[in-house]
Amino acid sequence: MISNPFTLYKLMILYMLKTSEIGLNTSQISDFMVMKDYTQFLTQQQVLSELLETDLIHHQKVEGQTIYSITEVGEKTLACFQDDIPTAVIKDIKRYIKENISVIRNELSVFSSYTQISEKKYLSECIINEQDEQLLEIRICLPGKDLAETVSQNWKAKSQQVYEMLLNQLLSSPDKE
Repeated sequence: MISNPFTLYKLMILYMLKTSEIGLNTSQISDFMVMKDYTQFLTQQQVLSELLETDLIHHQKVEGQTIYSITEVGEKTLACFQDDIPTAVIKDIKRYIKENISVIRNELSVFSSYTQISEKKYLSECIINEQDEQLLEIRICLPGKDLAETVSQNWKAKSQQVYEMLLNQLLSSPDKE
């Protein structure tokens, strides 16, 4: 049995990252750790920091969010101590990942941002990734910040429709008239 709660939190996060297979961002880890009342946000952040310092996990900044994934050393460590995680916690983690995997994948694979390129023009960038491959990147020059914000906000909800429409249009035979 683990007497130090920090050790349990570290193992829980390692187990979450291994179970998700695709990595998790800070809010996804918090959604489980904090919202399920396992720990507080600041404690969780300290645990993530210690896991990073000891190379049990690594992180990558993508479009303003930090994506965490387990390292080989983290996997070996987890293999040694996984039995110390209470069965109820393992079940909670598995249930959380199973119930949220499509949301997790979507949050980690669909990005949008915008930057000002001149006094009144903004460049909106919309990206879809699948695993480690970029499927689609669209850059649109827009005549105002509000339009760029709207495109960025709508991208997550409409990216799949846009992708399918583009493929259908680009792969269909041209109309002969």
